[in-house]
Amino acid sequence: MAPDLPHRGPVPVTLDDGTSLLLRPVSEDDAADFEDGFDRLSKQSRYFRFFSHMKKMPSWMVEKLTHVDHRNHEAWVAIDVSSDHPIGVGVARYIRSPDDPHAAEIAITVVDSYQHRGVATHLVQELAQSARENGIESFSASVLGDNDAVQGLARHFGGHATSVASGVVELSFDLKKME
Repeated sequence: MAPDLPHRGPVPVTLDDGTSLLLRPVSEDDAADFEDGFDRLSKQSRYFRFFSHMKKMPSWMVEKLTHVDHRNHEAWVAIDVSSDHPIGVGVARYIRSPDDPHAAEIAITVVDSYQHRGVATHLVQELAQSARENGIESFSASVLGDNDAVQGLARHFGGHATSVASGVVELSFDLKKME
C-alpha cells in the first residue's frame, strides 16, 4: 500500500543569513540525498544522532528513513535552494508511540555547516504542525547529555528534561505550547 500524501506542500524559508531553504515532506526519492547528507555529518554529529560512530548509513536504514506514511511516521527535509545545485541540509522526523497514539518520538539531524543557523527550528515547526494535524499532542526525544544544541532547541519550544540516566536525557514538550 502506498503511503498517504502529506497534507501540506513545500514551505519556502529564508534563514537570518539570507540562505533560501525549501522545507518539504520526505519522499522515497530522497534516498541518495540521505546518504549524501550522512556523508557530510561529522563524527560527533553522527554520534549525537545515532548514538553510534557508524561510518556509512546501511541501506536498510536509508529505506526506513525515506519510507514514511505521513501519519504515524512523518519527516520533513530542508533543502538549500540558494544555489544552482540544491542540497539537502537537514531532516526532522517523528514516529508515533505504539503505547500512546497522542505522543511521538522525534529526531533531528542538520549537517554541520548548517548547524546553529535556524534550520532545526524551522524543521521542528513544520513537523509539529504535521503532528498536530495527525492527532499528536506531545513530542519526546532521547538525546545524549552533552548534546546541548538539541536540549536548547527543546527549551526554545517549551520542552524540558523529564529524566537523566546513563548519560541520556529524555526531553518532552507539549505541541499546544508550540502553536
